Amino acid sequence: MATIRFFIRAGKTEERDVSVWANVFISKSEKGRRIQFQFNTDIKVPIERWDEITGRVRVGGYTKEENDRGKKINARLDSIVELLKDGITEHDTFSADIARGIIRSYIESMETEISEVPADIQQYIKWLIEEMRIGRRLYKGNRYSQGTIKQYGNLLNVMRDFSAYYRETMNMPLIWGCFRKQATCDLYMTFLSKGYNVSSRNKYVSATQTLIRYAKKDGLHSHDGHTFLYQIEENSDNMKKKIYLTDEEIQALYEMKLPQGSKYEEARDVFLAGCYTAQRISDYNNLSSRNFTTTENGIKIVKLVQKKTGARVVIPILNENLLHLAKKYSKEFPKNSRSDCKQVYKEIA
Repeated sequence: MATIRFFIRAGKTEERDVSVWANVFISKSEKGRRIQFQFNTDIKVPIERWDEITGRVRVGGYTKEENDRGKKINARLDSIVELLKDGITEHDTFSADIARGIIRSYIESMETEISEVPADIQQYIKWLIEEMRIGRRLYKGNRYSQGTIKQYGNLLNVMRDFSAYYRETMNMPLIWGCFRKQATCDLYMTFLSKGYNVSSRNKYVSATQTLIRYAKKDGLHSHDGHTFLYQIEENSDNMKKKIYLTDEEIQALYEMKLPQGSKYEEARDVFLAGCYTAQRISDYNNLSSRNFTTTENGIKIVKLVQKKTGARVVIPILNENLLHLAKKYSKEFPKNSRSDCKQVYKEIA
């Protein structure tokens, strides 16, 4: 029988999702001559969850959405194996081109029909969020992070409020064509200035510019109104006050006596892990023993795949306190919600 195995070619890529390749081997006894070739299936898998031994996506221990996606991918790979074996049996000669044709037909048959793009701005944002969530809308071949999807959820609230503001001010509904005019974009900038600081305002401006470009790409308008929107330069008058801790204060926080096993102790330790690794909360809030290792040169490091970017990073451990914390939580650091942490940090401070 033919042997079909799947593998990935990760290389030095920083992409979170990579293509699955198939290696097909047909023995001489089966087809009269030995045949072996490889080809790209065009199926994307999360690189950090690929099991090289089984040639499948690891399932279990992840979120329901991630596990469901893994099961779906594995089911497709299993179906491909059966289809290729049937194709090998049916064809007197078998080649990579025939294999690709089988895979292409299968993938096309499995693709869910894309729903009609809604024209209403708010409904379009909801639709876009869902497309991102299920992985049908990608960015440079990668799925959008939960943080980015959440940002568009926040933009939906902003656009809902602006639509009401626009109707009240202009006595007409807000549609895509309105952003064709400089006056509409100026009104939007004025609206943002009333409720958001400069940093938040710039984030929403950037997201709105992207939204307008996406809507044009999806055929909802034909203008370049996003160019009328602009970022506000941060200066001493409009910047939020930057607050930071000195090395001495961080050490004092580490030495602070807190009730053992309390939410205060756990939140403090997780916060310190962030200080010592300089990572986002989505990364340092998920540290475990598997992230800590030592290089061949004896340098102690932290290795992780960033949740937001999918980038693999190696962080040298410059403060022994981090090793003590890792030993304290032998399996994994406590997990705290972002909102809970903020309040506890204030109380500890």
